[in-house]
Amino acid sequence: MFRSSSLGTLLMRVVLIVVMSGCGREARLPTAAAPLSDPSLRAGDPGEPVMVRGRGRQHLPPQVLIAEVKEALGAVLSGEQVYYQKWATFTNVPGTADFRGALGIYFGSLLRRWEFSVSDASETGFVAKAEGRDGTDAKGITVTLAYERGEPISWSVERRRPSR
Repeated sequence: MFRSSSLGTLLMRVVLIVVMSGCGREARLPTAAAPLSDPSLRAGDPGEPVMVRGRGRQHLPPQVLIAEVKEALGAVLSGEQVYYQKWATFTNVPGTADFRGALGIYFGSLLRRWEFSVSDASETGFVAKAEGRDGTDAKGITVTLAYERGEPISWSVERRRPSR
C-alpha cells in the first residue's frame, strides 16, 4: 500500500515534469545549454526544404546550408584542439579525404555538398575552409573559420551568385 503523502509527492513530480517539458510531440527535458550558433543564420526548420519557383525540385535555403557547415567547422576546431594537445601544434589538412586520418573527423552526408580543408596551420592557429560543391545547393558558398590562440574565432561567409 502507498501512503497518501508518497503518492502525492509522486504526483507532484509527474506534474512538474509535464509542466517543464510540455506534452507535445516535440517535448524534451532540458539537458544542456543552447548550442553556440549564430541566431541570424537560423531559418526555421533545417529539415524543411524550400521549393524553387518553376523547377519542381526542393532546395535548402542558403542560411540553413551556412548553419550546417558552421557546425561542421566547429567539429574541425575541436579536432584541431585535440591534435594540439597531443603535438603542441595545429595541422594542415589539404582535402576532405584526409580529415578522418588526420583529425578523426567524418562529415557524413555533408560530403555531398561541401569540400573541407585546413591551411596555414602553426603553433598558434589555423584556417579551416568549407566550399560548396558544384551541382549542389551549396555551390558558390565558402565559409571560413580562422582560429588564433587567445583570440576570438573569426568567421567569414562568401556567397557568389551562380552564373547563368
